[in-house]
Amino acid sequence: MPTDENITAEPVVLTDEASAFLERVEADRAANAGPRMRVNTERFTAEQGHYYNNLAIVRTPNYDIPSQKGFGPSTAVTLADLGDGRRYTWWVSNTFEQERLQKTIDGSVSNGGSYPLEVEFVRHRKTSKNGNEYNVLSIQVTNSGEDVTLPDVPEDQLEEYTPSDE
Repeated sequence: MPTDENITAEPVVLTDEASAFLERVEADRAANAGPRMRVNTERFTAEQGHYYNNLAIVRTPNYDIPSQKGFGPSTAVTLADLGDGRRYTWWVSNTFEQERLQKTIDGSVSNGGSYPLEVEFVRHRKTSKNGNEYNVLSIQVTNSGEDVTLPDVPEDQLEEYTPSDE
């Protein structure tokens, strides 16, 4: 490891290409400085026994959101309504439903599917052989990738924010 006496403070001379690159980067930063827009999603509540369609999973869900109430982790799924473009966050906290969701998404992606994933689904209950009821998520990917057109996010869901300097 060099000692303080071995370190020189001479400036590094940049090549013309390096200087031109840094000028472009700085110009891009200046042009993109200031407020940007982000999506303020609404909470999506999937009711038991209701059929949902005309929705798309926008990107890979976050499967490991810790519970603030001491329960197991939840999954956050960003959905888009394919009719009006509204964006939602669907919190999936039931383990059986989380597993079915992940298995369905992973299966679609491994068979060549890509985001966004158009889905239809029903949440319902089944009774086991020993008489216990449990939650079931029956979900199917009906289209994916370029075959799914996401409408623009409605203006009332956009909010300005200023990103921190990177």
